Amino acid sequence: GKLDKANDEKAKAEASAAEASTLVDTILAARAFLQKQVPVVRGALNKLGEELPASKEDVAALNAGFLAKNFEGEPKKLDTGNTVFQKTDAELEKVRRAFFEQRYVAARAALEKTGSDIQSARNGLVEIHTRLGQLIENRKHAKAVVQDATQLTGALSVKLNSNKFTTSATTDGTYAQLKPVLLGQQQNVAKDVTDWPEAAAAADRLLSDLKAVDKAIDTDPVLALELNAA
Repeated sequence: GKLDKANDEKAKAEASAAEASTLVDTILAARAFLQKQVPVVRGALNKLGEELPASKEDVAALNAGFLAKNFEGEPKKLDTGNTVFQKTDAELEKVRRAFFEQRYVAARAALEKTGSDIQSARNGLVEIHTRLGQLIENRKHAKAVVQDATQLTGALSVKLNSNKFTTSATTDGTYAQLKPVLLGQQQNVAKDVTDWPEAAAAADRLLSDLKAVDKAIDTDPVLALELNAA
């Protein structure tokens, strides 16, 4: 009995000592982390401040040149960036106070949260710029492809006329159906603001359909010969 009791007390004492040692290690690690990471977080905060003006311009460009539905959520990321930038000095002051009060673990948790907020805000600004770039590319692509479709439509008109005795009624009909589609797209891409992602996708579909007509003009005579031979 006494031996068992002594062993239990020894085990408890060892567990308490191990727990205390772990706590000391955690506190020391937190202190070292703070000394290393506070300058890093301040540097990230400064970069956020430097990036905000450009992001403001990006949001202004989105509002001026594109439909709101094409960049939903992006302006809110700018608001988040401004909020994080404005509140972080106060958050870092709390970390500083906790550090000098030797509340290292709590200070570390607060600093990690602050650093995460800053990084998230900066990521949001990158996403704004990326979305603007995507929409600009959509607009450029839509206009270019509609121009290609316009040129191909003209060439197909000449080609159809040259091959009118061998081109099928189906091919003629498909071409006739695509002409008003082209007109609608020409009018759409001439606008200052439209749904550019959809315009780009629609232009790709139209050009693909026109190329199919081009191919059909070449294959219709071959199919006719094969049918006649059969």
